[in-house]
Amino acid sequence: MWVLLLLVISTLLVVPAWSLDYDWERLHQCLTPQELFDTVEDYKENFPCQDCREHFNELMRTHPFPLENVQTESDCRIWVWITRNFVNVRLNKDWHPFDETLCDISRHKLNFL
Repeated sequence: MWVLLLLVISTLLVVPAWSLDYDWERLHQCLTPQELFDTVEDYKENFPCQDCREHFNELMRTHPFPLENVQTESDCRIWVWITRNFVNVRLNKDWHPFDETLCDISRHKLNFL
């Protein structure tokens, strides 16, 4: 029991609780344009890492698929997929195929239904 408690406490010390909501999973959960707009606005204003927030804001200014063009659930998925890959390229990470992203979203939906 003490080991579990210490593990939980040490995890909270390493990763502040307020930063846990700023990840790709949260963006992938957005199913409506309004959810996506609200989430992106939150990221733009409150992302815990200042450098990341600045880069995200710059990407929003130069994005080839402007957020205001997102009109459907499919648009949301495409927007998040391409945005995530732009960030991956900037960070020298792998490009994720769209079908892989759809599988991740489907698994996520099944876990929360």
